[in-house]
Parts: sequence; C-alpha cells; structure tokens
Amino acid sequence: MMYNYSMRVGLITFNAGYIHKALGLRWLYVCADKDQTPVLLEFTTKTSVSEAVSIIQENNLDVLAFSVSIWNAALTKEVIQELLKDQPRRIILGGPEVTYDNDDWFDLGIEAIILGEGEKAFWDYLKSGQASGAKTAKGQAAMVVRTPLSWLEQFSDPYTLDIDKDTMEKRYLYIETSRGCPFRCSYCQASLDKPVRYFSLPYLKNVFSKLQNYQPKQVKFLDRTFNADKNWAKSIQELVCDFFTCSFQCEIMPEPLSSDEKQRMILPAYKKRFRYEIGIQSFSPEVLKEIGRPQNNEAAIENLKYLLNNGVVCHVDLIAGLPYETLESFQKSFHMLYSLAPSELQLGILKVLKGTGMHANAKDYELVYHPQPPYEVIRTKWMSEADIQACRDAAFGLDRLSRKHNFKTTVDAVLQKGVAPFLCYQSIGAALRKQEKPENLYATYQTIHDALGKWLNQDELKQRLNFDFFLHVRVRCAAPFPLLSLDQKKHCSRDLIKKDFLKQEQLPYLVMEQVRIDDTSVILCCVLSRQQDEARQYVYNIQDGSFKEIYR
Repeated sequence: MMYNYSMRVGLITFNAGYIHKALGLRWLYVCADKDQTPVLLEFTTKTSVSEAVSIIQENNLDVLAFSVSIWNAALTKEVIQELLKDQPRRIILGGPEVTYDNDDWFDLGIEAIILGEGEKAFWDYLKSGQASGAKTAKGQAAMVVRTPLSWLEQFSDPYTLDIDKDTMEKRYLYIETSRGCPFRCSYCQASLDKPVRYFSLPYLKNVFSKLQNYQPKQVKFLDRTFNADKNWAKSIQELVCDFFTCSFQCEIMPEPLSSDEKQRMILPAYKKRFRYEIGIQSFSPEVLKEIGRPQNNEAAIENLKYLLNNGVVCHVDLIAGLPYETLESFQKSFHMLYSLAPSELQLGILKVLKGTGMHANAKDYELVYHPQPPYEVIRTKWMSEADIQACRDAAFGLDRLSRKHNFKTTVDAVLQKGVAPFLCYQSIGAALRKQEKPENLYATYQTIHDALGKWLNQDELKQRLNFDFFLHVRVRCAAPFPLLSLDQKKHCSRDLIKKDFLKQEQLPYLVMEQVRIDDTSVILCCVLSRQQDEARQYVYNIQDGSFKEIYR
C-alpha cells in the first residue's frame, strides 16, 4: 500500500507537566518528509479527555501519532477510544510503553505500532505501509529498531525549533549526546538498548553553539549513564561550560569516578552548572548481584561523600521491592544514604516494566504488582504488602518534607532523640496521606505535629514547628501554633521600636511568635517588606530582653 499524497500528521503526547517537552516527537518533527506536514500537539496528564479530543479534531489531521509512556498510557487510551467513536482514523503509536507486550492496544482499533526508535521507521511506514519496526496486527513479530545517529545528524536539530523559542526559559530542555546503556539492570528498559551509541562531537558542538542564543530553564541530559566513557563526559562538560551559564542535570555512576574527574566536578565553573542524578538503588550485595547491577559500595560511598562535602549537588535514588530486598535491608540502605546528607534523596517503589528481566522473572520472584501503569509492586517474596506500604509512606513523607525543606529543624530534633530516619518519615508520610485537605498549610503543620508528638513534648514540638514556619514566611500571617499573648507581642514590638530595630510604619509587616532555636526558647520577630521578599529576622531573648538579628 502506498501513501504518496501530502498529509497533516499529528505528533501527539501527554507530558507529566507543562515544564517538560517530548524530545522524541521533536525528532520525528525534524525528520519528516518534505511532502508531509507535521503538527506537534503536546498536552499534560492533567488535560481532560474532552479538551484533548477537541483540539486534535480542530487540527484536521490525516494521521494521529501518539507517543506512549507509563505516565500517560491510561489517558492516551481514553483519548483514542473517544476519537474513534465518531469515525475511523489512522492512529499509529510509539514509545516505551507500547514497544513490548502491546497486543491489547490493537483492540482499540489502531493501525500500527512502531517499536523502538521511530525517526526513520515512522516516516518510511507512512510512505509505503510497511517498515522495519512496524507492527500492524496482534501477534505479529516485529523487531525493535534503532536509528543510526549519523543519519539523524543530517537533519536540523530538534532543540532549537521555532515552535519552542518563546517558551525556552519556562521549560526543561532535554538533550541526548548518546543512546543506549552499558549496564544490564533487570528492572530497566534501558538495559535492552545495547550498545551505547554516541552523536559526533562536531554535531554536538554545533548544537551547543546555536543553543547559546537561548536561555533554557534547565538542561537535562537523557544519556543513561553520562560518565560511561570518562573522556566523553569530559568533552561534553567542557563544551557546555564554554557555551552556557544555566544549570545541567545528568545521570552518573559514582563508584568509577577517578581523582581527575572528581577534581573537575568540584571546580567552581562545574559545581555551579552541574547537578547529578545517582541511582544507588540498594547497598545489599545480594540484591545488586541478582538485578545485574555491578556496584562497588565502598567506592560509591567514598565518592558520594567527597562530592557532597565539596558542595556538589547530588540527587540520589533508592528502589524498594527489588528481589532479595527485605524491609530491614532496605532501611539499612536508606539510613546509609541519609547519613551522607545528599542534596536530594528519593525513594521509589519497583515498577515491573514490560520487556525487562524483572517482568520475565516476576513469577519466580513472586512479584504481585498493579496490572495497569505504572505497574508498581504490591508485594514480593521478601517484602509483604505492609512492608511495601511502609516504604511507600516513607517515600511520600520524604518527598513532601524535602521538597522545600519546610520542616528540617523539627525533623532534626526528632532524629536527635534517637528515632530512626526511616521510621520518622514513614510516620509523617502515613499521616499526610490521610490529611483531608493537603493544600491547606496550617492543616499540614497540624498533621506533622500529630505524627511527631510521640517523640517530642508539646512545647518543644510547637516551638520548633513555628520556627520552621517562619523560616519560609513571606507574608504577614499567624503562626501555626500561637503561643504568645497579645501583651507579650505589644511589649516586644515596643522594645523593637525603642531600640531602633523597627520603625513605627513597619508594624503592619511585623510577625512574631515563640520558637525554639537549638535548645533555647525565644521570640522570633520577622519584619517583612512591602515586596514580600526575604524577611529580616530578630531573636528576642525572653530572659534579658536583648535583640539579635539572625540570617537564614
């Protein structure tokens, strides 16, 4: 079957949020045949089905090409079902969620699925109705295709499109300097992509040179392991430092870092620009061996310490639910990482992704997981449902509290009492999940108070929560736990004016409350500006009546 006529081809996806952009669709966009008209339509997972359908219909598209991932699979199915209600349409799918175990998608009435990298295969299929990597029916065998990177380099780059120019400062810019992964982690689809393939340095230099005329919010490298080749990583870092002043994020393995690499990473020019994602996943040798993830724990810890002690931003991950991982061993890994004080620490629950070794061995591991995306584990041979829920609660509590560090001093006080960090965050997460109005700030403070009340006495707990509150206050508002009388506030404000720390006209911008700093109970006075920017803060010593300005 031949399709030589000009078509309007919709390249469609649902991103996790507006700040994200779909690089895969942009590659399809720049690789389009000159006879075809690609139309890029990006929605978010918060977009309603009716709104998405309406916009797609308004564009009068001849072909609808959807990029499908675990976070948008359910919504994509709903949209396709709605689109096919009134008339037949040519619908073609691609993306990691439909590359493996995809027969059920044909029940929707779609035309084809492109397996793997579709930049060439997709347009070839539209020309002739067939192509390597194109699956057109249930049960049909088709290979997962890889696109030659040298072929991609002949097209315009997908990073400096005119359609993105006006939003570059508001959205992440995703860049890939390579494809593939050197490791064989059984839980990850990237482990199926061998070997690592690299774009040429002249091509990338030209890309970075053009991008310096833009101001992206943040650049995120999609390379599976940025430092798989240390010389390559050095070349890329030198290139971007020549052209950019914005920040970059990339994923690295910590244990193979050489002394030269670490020295470069702590240089001011690099430390200012780069933040690193580091997937530790577990410190259990038995777990690491089973999932095919070689890791020298001693070297990983030593190098992490070095980077963090020198102010390098490191986002570190753990995964709960891996084979041979017990609740006890997972907590041990968590406490080890927590003691290193990473810039960000994230706990994830194992997702049993299609096509992976984990998916193939699910029965042997007695993995029970949700049948719908994101396929999170419910229980395993080594962790009960209650164990997994404990990890999920700890992950939720850690995420909510560490996002803005709103409760750091209170949590630190609890940990100083000898409470295990995992138990602390688990208690907080379990309580926050039950909060009826999660958007209510004061309700959140009350929830944290109730969760931690068994470890700190009431006076200390309320004072510490008040202090955490005022560390982030921007407008004049009441403390979550009012402890001062009106007379005490009047006396304090008069003293502030008398000692020339405060002018009479600033009184409407003054907030104060009793707090605890370190182990001392004091009155904290915050003087806000009309612009609601950083507040000036003073500590009023209740014992001797002295004032002292403090800084965040």
